Amino acid sequence: MMRVDCIWGLLLLLSLSLGWTKAQETNYTRPVFYCGGDLVAESGFVGSEDFPSFYKPNSKCTWRITVPEGNVVTLSFRIFDLEADSQCRYDYLDIYNGHSNLVQKLGRFCGTFRPGTQVSTTNTMMLEMVTDEGTQARGFLAHFSGTKPYVNGM
Repeated sequence: MMRVDCIWGLLLLLSLSLGWTKAQETNYTRPVFYCGGDLVAESGFVGSEDFPSFYKPNSKCTWRITVPEGNVVTLSFRIFDLEADSQCRYDYLDIYNGHSNLVQKLGRFCGTFRPGTQVSTTNTMMLEMVTDEGTQARGFLAHFSGTKPYVNGM
């Protein structure tokens, strides 16, 4: 009888340890977002520094997104929460078609309304977030992906 109890005990320990290992394997850890950076991938997420915590005052963060050659960058916002101002003078996110602020600006965004999907004409896009010393909010979270360009008639 003692031997059977030991075997059941070992099986219980083994199943518990396997269950623990499985739980560790599937444990989701939230990504950490920094102030700017180069994002080179087929797809991924970009977010304001420390998202979902409030972003820092008096900062300027620049993200350069590059997807594979032959694709365009498609950027869709999941969450958008910046200080609101009718002219976006205080905290704002500028989005550029390419890796420079000398090229076409796709838009300047602030407030809490999620911007529509932004699409570049090449495989690069740049985001620049500027904040002042005043009001802070949660910032933004967006998903980017490389997609085939839309061509009329194709």
